Amino acid sequence: MADNQNKSPEFENLKKEIQDIRNLINKTDNLVMNLSADIKNVYKRQEVFYKRSYINGIVVYILFIIVIIFLSYKAFDVKIKVVTDERNRMKDELDQYSQEVRNLKEQIQGRDNIEKTILQSLSLVDEGKKEEAADMIMKIASKDMTAFQKRVINDNINSIKRELFLKYTGKALDNINNKKLDFAEENIKKAYGFINTDEEYIKIISVESDFYIKKGDSAKAEEILQSATKKYQQAQNAAELYNKLALFYEMYGRRKDAINTYNELLKLYPNSPLAKNALRRIRALTKEKTE
Repeated sequence: MADNQNKSPEFENLKKEIQDIRNLINKTDNLVMNLSADIKNVYKRQEVFYKRSYINGIVVYILFIIVIIFLSYKAFDVKIKVVTDERNRMKDELDQYSQEVRNLKEQIQGRDNIEKTILQSLSLVDEGKKEEAADMIMKIASKDMTAFQKRVINDNINSIKRELFLKYTGKALDNINNKKLDFAEENIKKAYGFINTDEEYIKIISVESDFYIKKGDSAKAEEILQSATKKYQQAQNAAELYNKLALFYEMYGRRKDAINTYNELLKLYPNSPLAKNALRRIRALTKEKTE
């Protein structure tokens, strides 16, 4: 009984210690469980982080691959464009060279035809067919020719036209003198077709004025003479027009107009061979007026 009483406090202490140990163990278990839960949470978060990092890495890699493919495509597209542009440039150059070759062939062919035409026209001249020769030469005169061909053309056509102009002018004068006015008019028109110089214009206008005088149309004759004196003042034989006009006025008794026209001739062409004659006619007409 006494022993139980003596042991009782120790037992109680032991019991209390055991209880404290149990509590401590329980707390430790709780701590371990909480730590384990925290570790699991950390692991889970780390696992999620790793997964996200892995996914992000894959996404970045995929984006990188896409960018590389896009840049490669652009570079390839640029290269294709460069190659296409170069091909088009070469094609344009080839077309240009082809056109130049065709043009050269046409020029060579044209010049061969020109040379043949020149030879044919010269043969016609030798045969006395000068009008046909002139028509043939005039048809090719505007085409592409070498300097030598142009010189040959010009020399021949000017010579032929001069001969034909004189031929038809002479025929027209003969027709006028013989009162064959229809033939005269036809030959005057033909002569106009072979005029080369202002001097020739003046000659045919003089003949044409005779035609209208013979025809009885003095107004038309005066009109073309007056117009010509203004238009061809710089021609070498322009004094002939003034002399012709003054004679026209004398023919129709227009003494004052004749004197004025002779005075113009003297003023404009004092060194002309017709100047002395004009001075004589002025004196004669003035004398007639006073008498």
